[in-house]
Amino acid sequence: MSLLNPDELAKLFPAESHAWAGPIPTQIVSSDEFVPAPQTRAQREVEARLKDLGSMLGRRHGLTRRRFLQTASGMAAAFLVMNDVYGALYDVSRAEADDCDVATERASTLKDRSEWRAALRTDRLAAAKARYEASGPTPSHLRYGYIARG
Repeated sequence: MSLLNPDELAKLFPAESHAWAGPIPTQIVSSDEFVPAPQTRAQREVEARLKDLGSMLGRRHGLTRRRFLQTASGMAAAFLVMNDVYGALYDVSRAEADDCDVATERASTLKDRSEWRAALRTDRLAAAKARYEASGPTPSHLRYGYIARG
């Protein structure tokens, strides 16, 4: 059952054929329960930088961009890109993106999600949380669904 009417659905694209199919979401995707916001300029910038950095580092490691971004080093690269665009939210080093052994070692010390959250820079996270709460509710990221025609 769709919560969107036919007019609302006509304004959307299927995410699986129109959104970047990378392992790290770079825009809001709807499961047909709400109309998603269009991809922001910052989200487009994160996506472009992530594609460039992922391609460069993937080649260096002998991996495709997609496969590289699925590794601990790929996640570190994504955190670096997000820090560049959104401000320093994640405690991550360039060495973690450059060297799979460094990233894997760091990842092995973080046993669960609470420890991954602890790796966030809490001072910046508090400011980001305040901005998020001030902007009102936003939908969660879903892997497949619809994206706004941008």
